Amino acid sequence: MRFISNFGELIKEIRLRKKLSLKDVSKKCGISHPYLSQIENGKRNTPKPAMISKLAKGLDVPYIELLQKAGYIEEAEKEGLAKSADAYRKYREKNDLM
Repeated sequence: MRFISNFGELIKEIRLRKKLSLKDVSKKCGISHPYLSQIENGKRNTPKPAMISKLAKGLDVPYIELLQKAGYIEEAEKEGLAKSADAYRKYREKNDLM
């Protein structure tokens, strides 16, 4: 895997690997394709976590992973969050809260 120097390059690489157009992703995540293009091309700063959540949904990748790649959380925190999210999901399923 090649080195990714910024978050936008990572988003673009994921999108291209999944063979999605800017418009495909923008429709899935509810953001404009020009804004997505600006993120990918480094013309915007790293998005806030709320926007990263939308990108994760549109690209069908784990939100926690994108947060980590964006520099919002450390690897150790990521592992703890993933465990917490899995436990919460199991709790919701068990208690029929889905």
